[in-house]
Amino acid sequence: MSDEVGQGDSQLPGWQFWIDRGGTFTDIVARRPDGQLLTHKLLSDNPERYADAALHGIRHLLGLAADAPIPPGNIAAVKMGTTVATNALLERRGDRTLLLITRGFRDALRIGYQNRPQLFARRIVLPELLYERVVEVPERVSAQGEVLVPLDEAATRAALAEAYGDGIRALAIVFLHGYRYPDHEAQAAALARAIGFTQVSVSHQVSPLPKLVGRGDTTVVDAYLTPILRRYVDQVAAQLGGEFTAVPCGSSAGGDAYRSPILQPCINQVVAQFRGEAKAFPDGESAQNDTRMRDEGSIRVGDTEESGVNCHEAAGHTPDNESPSRDFHAKVLLAAAETNPRTRILFMQSHGGLADARHFQGKDSILSGPAGGLVGAARTAAAAGFDRIITFDMGGTSTDVAHYAGEFERAFDTLVAGVRLRAPMLHIHTVAAGGGSICRFDGTRLRVGPASAGANPGPACYRRGGPLTLTDCNLLLGRIQPDCFPQVFGPDQRQPLDRNIVHQRFATLAAEVAAATGQHLTPMALAEGFLRIAVENMANAIKHISTQRGYDVTTYTLCCFGGAGGQHACAVADALGMPTILIHPLAGMLSAYGMGLAETRLLKERALEMPLTADLIPALGAAWAELEAAGSAEMMAQGLPPDHLRAQGNMRLRYAGSDTALSIPVPEWAKGATSPSWPWGGSPQAGRDPKRPGLAGLAPAAGEEAGLDSVGLDLEGLADRFAAAHRQRFGFVMTDKALVVEAVTVEVIGEEFTAETKIGGWAGLTTLPSLGADSPARANTSDAISLANNLSKMPSIPAAPVSPNPTRANPASASPNPASDDSSSGPQKSASANPTRATLPLHLAGQDHAVPLFQRGALRAGEMIPGPAIVSEDGATTLIEPGWQAEVRPGGELVLTRHEPRPARVAVGTAVDPILLEVFNNLFMAIAEQMGVTLANTAHSVNIKERLDFSCALFDRDGQLIANAPHIPVHLGSMGEAVRALIQSRGDQFQPGDVYASNAPYSGGTHLPDVTVITPVFAETAATTAVFYVASRGHHADIGGITPGSMPPDSVTIDQEGVLLENFLLVRNGRFREAELLERLTGGPWPVRNPRQNLADLQAQIAANEKGARELRRMVAHYGRAVVAAYMGHVQDNAAEQVRRALDRLQDGDFAGEMDNGAVIRVAIRLDRVRRAARIDFTGTSPQQPSNFNAPRAITLAAVLYVFRTLVDDDIPLNAGCLRPLEIVIPPGSLLDPRPPAAVVAGNVETSQCLVDTLYGALGLLAASQGTMNNLTFGNERHQYYETICGGAGAGPGFDGASAVHTHMTNSRLTDPEILEWRFPVRVEEFSIRRGSGGAGRWRGGNGVVRRLRFLEPMTAAILSGRRRIPPFGLQGGGPGQVGRNAVIRADGRTEELAATAGTAMQAGDAILIETPGGGGYGVEDSSPDPLRIVDV
Repeated sequence: MSDEVGQGDSQLPGWQFWIDRGGTFTDIVARRPDGQLLTHKLLSDNPERYADAALHGIRHLLGLAADAPIPPGNIAAVKMGTTVATNALLERRGDRTLLLITRGFRDALRIGYQNRPQLFARRIVLPELLYERVVEVPERVSAQGEVLVPLDEAATRAALAEAYGDGIRALAIVFLHGYRYPDHEAQAAALARAIGFTQVSVSHQVSPLPKLVGRGDTTVVDAYLTPILRRYVDQVAAQLGGEFTAVPCGSSAGGDAYRSPILQPCINQVVAQFRGEAKAFPDGESAQNDTRMRDEGSIRVGDTEESGVNCHEAAGHTPDNESPSRDFHAKVLLAAAETNPRTRILFMQSHGGLADARHFQGKDSILSGPAGGLVGAARTAAAAGFDRIITFDMGGTSTDVAHYAGEFERAFDTLVAGVRLRAPMLHIHTVAAGGGSICRFDGTRLRVGPASAGANPGPACYRRGGPLTLTDCNLLLGRIQPDCFPQVFGPDQRQPLDRNIVHQRFATLAAEVAAATGQHLTPMALAEGFLRIAVENMANAIKHISTQRGYDVTTYTLCCFGGAGGQHACAVADALGMPTILIHPLAGMLSAYGMGLAETRLLKERALEMPLTADLIPALGAAWAELEAAGSAEMMAQGLPPDHLRAQGNMRLRYAGSDTALSIPVPEWAKGATSPSWPWGGSPQAGRDPKRPGLAGLAPAAGEEAGLDSVGLDLEGLADRFAAAHRQRFGFVMTDKALVVEAVTVEVIGEEFTAETKIGGWAGLTTLPSLGADSPARANTSDAISLANNLSKMPSIPAAPVSPNPTRANPASASPNPASDDSSSGPQKSASANPTRATLPLHLAGQDHAVPLFQRGALRAGEMIPGPAIVSEDGATTLIEPGWQAEVRPGGELVLTRHEPRPARVAVGTAVDPILLEVFNNLFMAIAEQMGVTLANTAHSVNIKERLDFSCALFDRDGQLIANAPHIPVHLGSMGEAVRALIQSRGDQFQPGDVYASNAPYSGGTHLPDVTVITPVFAETAATTAVFYVASRGHHADIGGITPGSMPPDSVTIDQEGVLLENFLLVRNGRFREAELLERLTGGPWPVRNPRQNLADLQAQIAANEKGARELRRMVAHYGRAVVAAYMGHVQDNAAEQVRRALDRLQDGDFAGEMDNGAVIRVAIRLDRVRRAARIDFTGTSPQQPSNFNAPRAITLAAVLYVFRTLVDDDIPLNAGCLRPLEIVIPPGSLLDPRPPAAVVAGNVETSQCLVDTLYGALGLLAASQGTMNNLTFGNERHQYYETICGGAGAGPGFDGASAVHTHMTNSRLTDPEILEWRFPVRVEEFSIRRGSGGAGRWRGGNGVVRRLRFLEPMTAAILSGRRRIPPFGLQGGGPGQVGRNAVIRADGRTEELAATAGTAMQAGDAILIETPGGGGYGVEDSSPDPLRIVDV
């Protein structure tokens, strides 16, 4: 950007276009050369009119025909957020990609963390793989950097050449511990580039952080999507007259910046200077002849296309002068950029910064559009004086919400379209509730989303035959007026929204609801009901990023934007108790506006994995200096001068032994520090340059003295900041845990505008007028939606990056032609609306109203608008609801405040209503989920916090399950048994504030490590009877017993498995009974080994319960106790009806399943067609066993509940209603209902799996899955570890079983191999799919896995497993899966077979091998090839 902008000159060089290409609409904000802003909205997908919405919109605003070339030189910059890569990921339309990975880990990304995505799906559908082929490479580096196996270059080259010959051009390289020791990855990348791969993504550059699975997925995404982005960039650039060729090879820098013989050598020199090195290309190297690509830190250095230029001569120095100044190199970089004048094309990245198009990578593209909205909201809110906001961006497809309180929050682990991304992204939560969300009736309740009508066909009113959506609801109710909406619909794209079809469709739906439920709801009532459901969904999404993270949402402002946001803002704010709403003048397209307000940002990361001690300072300082230097050089390569750059950064701290890291700003004293004693280091290269305050410098600033104390923030200060952040986020600190600095992130920010112009005043907004049918341009622009936001009369509109000069930028003096400053014809700004207020019919809260209509462009600063009222602008509507009022601020913002108290209680009846049924379903589920988040946040143990081995639930006054946030199915049915056992034994003793703990297997427990914490909930403080219950169950790392981890393979009585807690009173009168609890935990023959950890996890469970109790009391205060209790019954009735519908499709069945120990589970299922019920009879099951395979009665109930919930294909909460149509007969004293003191630990993890398989066998619906959890434990005095290992899923009618996934009664996560090796003295040698282990059949069973761990020091290992003798059965002629195998491979090569349950002493060098069973096949065999090709080199 030229200097004139910063000096206030409004004549800016060329047009700028800021574009948000969303799922439904594409929004464009254009800035003309005279500083005027224009806006334009068009459908993102309109193939009848144009191929690309962004380019079409640019042509429209320039006044060009749809197929006319865009004159070169007219456009200075295009800044865009795009869904091109996101759509390619969702639809799996990326480039053919090869994955190169360490031998033994060919399936690591496919297996992931082994959990299934849908807990209650019989047919497990795993995300489709992005890579087409995988090559295992002979190479291995240890967690400490020892090269165990050198890279086999010959074998690697041959495999790469084969893939290249088959037409694959994109490559992802992911080696174990490559983030920390990248040499092997760099060698393989060089081989690939020499062969000719045009996209090489290398994990240590793409995501230089630990966790093989997340880093690997991110690298594959980058290789898969970057070529798609590159082609789109080339397409856009060619159309804009700024044609260029994108880089052929991918890297963290995105490739060669300007492909000039001057540029790359200078980048190399700049990096070297920042590091204090004098390093350049060797003399005589010709850019024409050198095609090698090197890695210099994080900067790609390599080939160019110009001929015969010696890099030293090009840089202006000789071998005797190899270290010119940084300023010289900066000038050379900028000069090189200016030699190729072009339209700057920048794309918004997921982390909130723009990037030059040629540096835009696939991994950074996923949140491209939503990031622009958050940036726009943050900048405009700050300009309006609001520094704490919750953003609410409601578009056509979904709603994005985020928290902002002065700095952008970023997430480093995100799941998108089934892909784990380990890259910095703005922490934005998306819920499937947009204007296009489909509204439907499922037979009992109204449903909104998650499916969307999108842009094509769009809502019913779009005249394309689309379904009913939220947009149609708003149209029917009068919140959207067809006269205020562009007339761009119908076959000729000249018709308004179709209100008639909406009336017809809602009338039909009302008749359908009446026929199914007897409830005669009007179309208006149905529309309001759908909106109410959507509002609750959006409010719950906001709770996800606010209250669940420790923020009090009532102290924030709701910053509302997006095309549909204004219609729902008041309702969402009321649902959350938020008192203020901010709506910017460009709220309808704030995401596009945010593209213009955003800076160019570049993030560099490096893993440190060092304790927070004085030894960290040199490493942290060196990392900061190097990363900032590399980032600054890349930013200068994009054309940004050094004095426009600044840097900031964060360090990711966590407690030792935890995976949960928090970001803490890097203190000034740590930036560039090279020694513990002098934080600023001792070399000129590390000195702070006072002229470049943001860049890595190293001398103390004026007035500063060397030393930690002088900067006011030492290591203890860092620890204090982390503790404060941890307490705010999770509610506790761990004083006995050391802190680890996991990684450092440096963010280099390039500002194109000064502070005055970025948030300074601006003169106004000009929009194109509506084009009549006789307009000469009409044929090419009938698809456009022009916003009539005439804001030019406002005194000033903050936050627009244009000149503050009011005379030069005044719209009255601006040229009216958007294509030329000299033309006297063209689009004009719309006139101000008539101040006379029209009234519109509006249906609100069950009543018809005549409300005033205000045209936003005619509003004056200071004007107050009481609700109800509608503020309209073309393409957007704001509804001011009763009790709210709007004030027009001088900047043009609408600030809505609630001036009347919210109703303390909503009057609704207790009779079932299809609208409220869905509302309460969602509310109950949301409470359980909030409990789960609280527990995961506050728990100390890895089992709960990271492996998510817990569940939370709500219960009615009788202890019946109402809703849950399940992770582990075996917990679900059994928790209700525990609550009912407590009510029976202690119900007359409950007092408000009481909390109980129980793990008793004979009183609703499963096995002793699973501890249930139960809180009775009293509606009022003075009440004497509990009306509800909340409970949380978590798997504690140890509860005592004869083996560490409390999972002994050979226990025969319950006391050998740990400490028994039966309805133990944890809290009374607000006092945590710690002394009494410790006495219980540490007493007995085999006490717990780490009681403090148990106490911490129990306190976390208490906190989770308190969250649930508080939310239930809030619900009672809002609706009344009778209504809440009634709907607890209604949701159970709904679940019972859903199960009855499933029973209508079933047949009687019998089955007997034999276990490895000879015990048999026998079941007979008999259907009663008249009562629509079933009898499930386990008579004939073996008696209880002398081993620990006995399953308590609660486990049997949990298994039955799980199986019959999976028969319901709809999304219903799992609750006790699912059991109402079922009569369950369990013989006392049997394997499934043992008597004390029988041991039960294997009954929980093994018998439960066989029990589910037996039920499916009787129903004839699913062949056996692996039938075991493969519980592996190992440890010694210093280390203890526990994991369950996945296997194959059974096949069913119409589908194959999934391979390598947890099934049925467990879904716990697995520790990442890099984390496991870093923390424990073991080496993961193989974790792969056991091909061929699934049963044959027309539909094949899923395959098990092979897992081999080698021990590096002596330990004791124990395995608790099944299906080692009896294979998983097939059905309907399908073959059985293969049995599993356990073995020890001694260091001397001997192999010792282990039994299904066994313990063994492991010495250093010994390995344990676990081969898990495959699932059974279904139907007569019809083999099919494995779609994934595996190459083992």
